[in-house]
Amino acid sequence: MNKFLIIILFLLSTILWAEPLYVDKEAGISLGITKKGLAIVEIYTPNTTENLITYEFIRGMHTLLTYLVDQPDIQGILFYSGRKNFSNGTHIKIMRDFKNFQHALEGARDLQRVFDRVEDLVIPSFVAVEGYCIGGGLELALAVDFRIGSSHSKAKTKFMFPELRLGIMPGAGGTYRLPRLIGVSHALEIIYKGRIYKAKKAKEVGLVDSLIDESGDDFKRKAIKEASDLMEKGLKPRKVAKINTSRIDVLLKIEEGKKTSLNQAQRFLLTTMRAGLAVDRETGQFLLDRKHALDLESTAFAELAMTAIAQERMMGFMKGSGYIPVMDQPLDVMLKDPCRLLVEKIEI
Repeated sequence: MNKFLIIILFLLSTILWAEPLYVDKEAGISLGITKKGLAIVEIYTPNTTENLITYEFIRGMHTLLTYLVDQPDIQGILFYSGRKNFSNGTHIKIMRDFKNFQHALEGARDLQRVFDRVEDLVIPSFVAVEGYCIGGGLELALAVDFRIGSSHSKAKTKFMFPELRLGIMPGAGGTYRLPRLIGVSHALEIIYKGRIYKAKKAKEVGLVDSLIDESGDDFKRKAIKEASDLMEKGLKPRKVAKINTSRIDVLLKIEEGKKTSLNQAQRFLLTTMRAGLAVDRETGQFLLDRKHALDLESTAFAELAMTAIAQERMMGFMKGSGYIPVMDQPLDVMLKDPCRLLVEKIEI
């Protein structure tokens, strides 16, 4: 590599990469800003190779968002991971440690408030997703304006909501934002059926706005460049996906016909989605605003989190190999046979 090329690469790195303004080591959050005014937020869970949503992360995000409000030089914000995966979701210990319904409700609503604040930012917001984007991590990605994904084979980018397999449901905006972004049918495939969407499928349905065929630092560099360019041009407001709840009605009727403790999470999920997506026939407007739709979601989540099935499945998850139980298998069968603790491999 000649000296001229090395100089060019160095100059590009100084333009694209941001020097940290501060680092919150407990929360696993660092903030920097590029010369163009794009805030770069790196998220990383300390003392582990995974990226998890923890109590410290939630606190750190509130602090970060409060700080950003008073920074006039910041023109946009990009979230990316400092680990192999964008996010492995909410730390299972948080949910397992809920003491009662009220405790679970407060936990869900606190995380909802963080993602509401991200969604309400007046500056353009972006996320760069490489590797797994699961559960609460996907709910963070849904709250931003523009999602950039890595389509490189090394990245293994995948989007997933595995909550039903643990006897719970998304509780930080997943049931509210996902169907409005990609439509009810695809949202049900991800939330209700537990399907895993790879990067290209995610782009096809609108879950991802842009793909970059790079991984590692090359992906991050190009994602920063793309976000910076879009920030300067300005993002167009996204239209809400066409909403048709007939499929929810069919599935809800089927689940109500079974009505056992094993499918309580499915019933709560479908009921919450149906209520949150109800539309006034005359005005065409949603009957519930964001606050009330999310209140329903967090209430249903908290109810499920305290059920015996959810508690036992989460305990089994913590004691086992770390895999998520396959849906619709009796709990006693799953815990007796370790092979049934493997994630059901449904990928698109």
